[in-house]
Order: sequence, then C-alpha cells, then structure tokens
Amino acid sequence: MTSTALSSRQNRFVQAYCGHLNASRAAREAGYAASSGADAVTGHRLLRNAKARRAIEALQRAKATELELDRNAIIRAILGAIKTAQEQGVPATMIRGWVEIAKITGLDKPETPSARRNVPLSAGAERVRNRFEAMSTEELLEILAGKEAAAG
Repeated sequence: MTSTALSSRQNRFVQAYCGHLNASRAAREAGYAASSGADAVTGHRLLRNAKARRAIEALQRAKATELELDRNAIIRAILGAIKTAQEQGVPATMIRGWVEIAKITGLDKPETPSARRNVPLSAGAERVRNRFEAMSTEELLEILAGKEAAAG
C-alpha cells in the first residue's frame, strides 16, 4: 500500500505510524536510531517528507474505505461518546471528544497562516519543541494529567 519510491525503512515507518500515530515510536520500530531523542527528530522529519506523507495519507484513506468510514460517521460516533461522557459526568472525556472533532474538521489549526508567529528558538528549545510535536495526543494528555495531579 505504501509507495515504492520510499526506502524499506521509510515504508516500515509509514506502516508503524499508521498503526499508532506516534512518530517517535514508528521511527524506532522502523529501525532508525533511538538514542538521545534521535527517534523524535527522525519521526518529525519523516512526517514532513512529502513522499512519506503521501504514503501515510494513502494508507489512511485505504483503511477508512475498508472500514466504510467517513468524517460524518466518525463525528456522529464521537458526539455520541461526548453525550455519554456528559451524562456520566466525565469532563475530561468530553473535552477529548471535542478535541478530536476539532482535528477532524480542521478547527484545531490557526485561521490564517499569519496567526502563527515564527519565533527563533535556541537549539535546546528546538529539540524540546520537536519532541512535543512528535508526541501523540495521548502522550500530551498524560503529561497534562501528571501536572494536574501534582498541582492538586
């Protein structure tokens, strides 16, 4: 399903990434270096690679077709889960549902390209940013949950 224009490691990355959507983990599973955050940098770089991105999108489209899914069906299912979470009084689950709907509809992005400012970063800050960008939503929510527990 992936492009033959990709190397075998890039193809393994695409397959792994589509399985769990974690670029750092996919880079490690594909055989790229895992030391000193190299997996995060490699995963981020591969996600920006046009050929890899097209292969990921093609694989995701194929899976959606296979499962007979479309955006509306997914949004309806998430809305149902949000309603259940609201009835059960679980605000974190409700928020997570809305976050997913925002991603699906593109509402999680700035409205205009000029809304995002480019601020020069030090090498260390750049590494930290790359590591956060490579994290899945689940990993970021775990960090947030840990900080809330420490504050509470």
